[in-house]
Amino acid sequence: MSPGKTAKQRSSRRAYGAWQWAMAPLITTVSSANRLRWTWTQIVEGSGRTPRHRESRSMALASKWFPLLSTSIALLLLSTGSGCRPALVEVEGQVMMNGQPLPQAQIHTHPSDDRWPGASGMSDEQGHFRLTTFIDNGFQSGAFVGDHRVTVVVEEPGLGGFGVTVLSPEKYASPNSSEITLTVTSGQPVRAWKIEMQGVLKSATSAEQIGSGAHAGEGYIAIPVFQQFDRNKDDRLDAQEQEQVDTDLLHGVDLDTADTNNDGFVDREELKQASENAFGSEDATESPTDE
Repeated sequence: MSPGKTAKQRSSRRAYGAWQWAMAPLITTVSSANRLRWTWTQIVEGSGRTPRHRESRSMALASKWFPLLSTSIALLLLSTGSGCRPALVEVEGQVMMNGQPLPQAQIHTHPSDDRWPGASGMSDEQGHFRLTTFIDNGFQSGAFVGDHRVTVVVEEPGLGGFGVTVLSPEKYASPNSSEITLTVTSGQPVRAWKIEMQGVLKSATSAEQIGSGAHAGEGYIAIPVFQQFDRNKDDRLDAQEQEQVDTDLLHGVDLDTADTNNDGFVDREELKQASENAFGSEDATESPTDE
């Protein structure tokens, strides 16, 4: 064999090897596709089966695998939280404090499933109430099916018209401490739910005290200012406490001029006197207004 022929053979062998390497992925893909097609044909059609047999075979496979597939889809939907909204059920009842009807009580429910809003209601003079839920841009009668924690609060405007004062026992005001619960069952309206509360109900403040206290300075300015900013409760405001006072609560009263004895502190009596000077003691029963 001549050297030239041997070199040509080696070159052809290398070219064929390169072609095999380049075509290997395509050959593997085609082979796998053919194998899958043959397997599916054997499963669905069967060897030598008539068209009717093939159709029956396909229906049998569908009947076998469809329930499993549908169950898997349902579980997937539930796991992603796309369940339907529960039904609303009518809830009404009466709230009692120490065995007596409790009027003007605010009842709120807190569902265990926090995807849905709670229901609320207000008791009348006999303690009776009906719950409604705010959904779809409006209030609808009832509460959602499920377990709820319940809070009950009786409150009034704070002294001087600032904030609110809770009159009912504080433990019923938080879902974490309230012992009241409600279970709403589909198709079973709650008609005679009785809420029993125990404890001390604080006395309501008279309208005059809420509006002005003893006089305008006491109710509208001195009380809320000292409640919020007298940090050490010594009944006087030092320089640091005076800087923190919300000017909206002062209604224009100047704390610098209120310090009449120039000791650097503004005590309660000085603030009351400054308020009276600003608004006039004859307007004791009226709310001060900003000019």
